[in-house]
Amino acid sequence: MPWIFPEEFLQFYPQDLADIPLANDTYAPVAMPPYAWHFPADVQGMGIKANGTANFTRSRNFRRGYYAAVSYTDYNIGVLLKSLDDFGFTDNTAVILFGDHGWQLGEHDTWAKMTNFEVALRTPLIIRAPWMKNSVGRVTSVLAEAVDFYPTLADLAGLPDPLTSAGQHLNGTSLLPVFVNPDETSVKSAAYSQFAKPYLNTPYSFWPTPARLETEIMGYTVRVDNWRYTCWFQFNGTSVTVMTDHILGTELYDHTGDPGELDWAGEHVNVAGDRDNTATVKQLHALVLNYIQLK
Repeated sequence: MPWIFPEEFLQFYPQDLADIPLANDTYAPVAMPPYAWHFPADVQGMGIKANGTANFTRSRNFRRGYYAAVSYTDYNIGVLLKSLDDFGFTDNTAVILFGDHGWQLGEHDTWAKMTNFEVALRTPLIIRAPWMKNSVGRVTSVLAEAVDFYPTLADLAGLPDPLTSAGQHLNGTSLLPVFVNPDETSVKSAAYSQFAKPYLNTPYSFWPTPARLETEIMGYTVRVDNWRYTCWFQFNGTSVTVMTDHILGTELYDHTGDPGELDWAGEHVNVAGDRDNTATVKQLHALVLNYIQLK
C-alpha cells in the first residue's frame, strides 16, 4: 500500500477519523494456534506487536483510504458496464466481477490477505447473465470457489463442456444450476483454501510468494455451511509434501447464524478444543485429508 485513488472519492466518507469504525475485534482469536497469525502483509508502518493491536488513529486512516479506493473501483466498474450499454452488448454478455482474495483491515489484529481466516478468504463475486431470468437481482448462499469460474462461464456461454469435449480435468464445478434456481445450494458442499508459511521456529513470519523448498508450514482450511476448519501441518520442503501426521495446530470457527458478515463474531474464538465439537473436527479433518490427496 498506499491505496491510490482520486481525492474526490474521500468525500463519501467521514473526514473526522473518529467516525471511521474499527474492526469489531482487534485481537487475534482466543485459543488460536500461533501458526494462524502473522505480522501485517503489504500494509507497512503499523507497528504491531503479536496480538497487541495497531494504532487506532492509523487504523482508521487506512480504513478510510481503503473504502475510498473501493469506491473508485466501483466507479470504474460502472464506466465499463456503461460501455456495454452504449454498444448494445448488455443483454447478451456475461459479466463476472470477482476479487482474488479478501482483505483484513485490523480484524484479528492483522492486515491484508495471506491468512486462513474468513475475512481474507471470502472473495467478492457477482455474475450477471441477463438471459438467465431467474438469477436477475438474486443473491445466493451457495458455496463457490474461484476454480468454478471457468466451467461456469463456459456453461453460461453455451460452449462445449471443458471436461467431456476437451478432456480437461478440472477441480472446478459449474454453478449453472444456481442461475436456474438461486435457492439451489447443494452444488458444492465445501470450499477449500491453503496458505504456506516459512519457519516453524518463527510462526508469525510470512512471505507473499513462498519458496516451496523452504516452506515448513502448510495450513489447509475448509468452509462448509456452518463451520470453518483449519489444520496447520508441518511441510517437508525437500520432498515438497505435506506431513499429514505432524499436526501443528487446528482451528474451528462456528458460522451458525452468520448472515454473511466478514467480521463474524464466530471467528473470534477457536472452538476446536471443545469436547462438544470432537465429531465435527473429525469429519472436517477427513475432508481436508481427502482434499490433500486429490491435489
